[in-house]
Amino acid sequence: MIQKNYVFLIIISIFLTQITFAQPHGTVQLFGGYTFPLPDLKGEFGDSPGTLTLGPDSNTYFTKSGAVYGIEVMIPIKHHSPINIVGSLLANNIRQERLYPDTAGNFKVETSMSITTFGLGVEYNFAGKKTIFYPYAGILLTLNLFSGKFITTAGLLDPTTLTLQTTVRGGIQITGGLDYVLHNNIGITLGLKYSYANLIGKNATPDVLPTYYLNDGERTDQGVVYPARNITYLSIFGGFSFYFGR
Repeated sequence: MIQKNYVFLIIISIFLTQITFAQPHGTVQLFGGYTFPLPDLKGEFGDSPGTLTLGPDSNTYFTKSGAVYGIEVMIPIKHHSPINIVGSLLANNIRQERLYPDTAGNFKVETSMSITTFGLGVEYNFAGKKTIFYPYAGILLTLNLFSGKFITTAGLLDPTTLTLQTTVRGGIQITGGLDYVLHNNIGITLGLKYSYANLIGKNATPDVLPTYYLNDGERTDQGVVYPARNITYLSIFGGFSFYFGR
């Protein structure tokens, strides 16, 4: 029995030796997860339809939760370097809906915001050269493309749809996570991303319905001054890492 255990340990050691080879020449991550909007992106609808405004941009953006999907490519600045150049493409869709009971028929309100993000930055790998665990952290400059809709439906009437004017903003993203190597060429990744999507380019433009604008800059509406808003959110993700050039 003892000899069998030794043989088993030797086999495991050989296997681990194979998957704890040097850092790869390149890594591609495919992942998905949940996005949690932070103020000013997050907001709640009022308790009655009468508290709703003509657009979703007069207070907060009235989103509640969403999903994120993406791909990242990481390439070391030189062989065995812990510093990677990172490029990413992410798609976030954040939304909220609410149904208001009414004797004349239910009144439904829905809002959604899609944020397509292109990122470029650097990432640091905290692991040694031979390991199955790769903790990492990085920072990226981002270009964010916003679109969205605000839909109200009264009873059996046709929905009324307002459309967010497609808008581009510059931002920043901080990411951190852990890669667990399953084999030479594949692993599992888990992590967090904090995004500040409108750090650069805030602006305010009067709405011309059925189009409304992001209106993230300071603005005055009917004598009321609204401060600039920060579009920030936290994403929790998991997925697969594919390693090349070990």
